[in-house]
Amino acid sequence: MWDCDWALQAALDGNVALNETPLYSQRMNTEGYSSGATRKMEQILSSIEIRERLAAMLAAKDAATQALRHDFKRSAGQHWLNLAYQLRLQGGACAAFKVWMASQQLTPQPAASNSFCAFCSLI
Repeated sequence: MWDCDWALQAALDGNVALNETPLYSQRMNTEGYSSGATRKMEQILSSIEIRERLAAMLAAKDAATQALRHDFKRSAGQHWLNLAYQLRLQGGACAAFKVWMASQQLTPQPAASNSFCAFCSLI
């Protein structure tokens, strides 16, 4: 389980507390390698996976849970759109279009759709 996945799941499953003591320093002294520019696609895919998994875990029991599940699904849809944008930047117009279509089926975003279509026509 990814660290950020674990943190989100822990926050959903129980009480949490903020500890401001620096206990984990992977990002210090350039030790973390996942923040490199070449890892952008992997980061987007990981973000999608985390959000979709958390949305699937939430049963629609009450209005608050339904709203949270909706937020995770909407966020996953936005990350699918980000993936389409990155694919288009790398020259994969066909792959970008397929991913964009999937993002719109998950969470339609008319304003983002207009921007994406305009971006694709410029390149």
